[in-house]
Amino acid sequence: MQEAEDRPAVENMQEVLYDRMGGVQKNLEVYMDDKRITLEEALSRCVQERVVYMPDYVLDEKGVLKQLRFDRIDLL
Repeated sequence: MQEAEDRPAVENMQEVLYDRMGGVQKNLEVYMDDKRITLEEALSRCVQERVVYMPDYVLDEKGVLKQLRFDRIDLL
């Protein structure tokens, strides 16, 4: 029953993250654990999985965001 109660909060968090990241750049490359995925999938996984991901921001030579990379962090 707890999962059903948490679902609206998760969906709302996904919307907030997508609103903040979705407009960054249409041709932004997104990777999670070295696999290219969509921004929507990355945001969904960051919110729904019970693991921690560290984002890395890769800029091009002009300082424009080119890649967003999420790497799983193993906590001891």
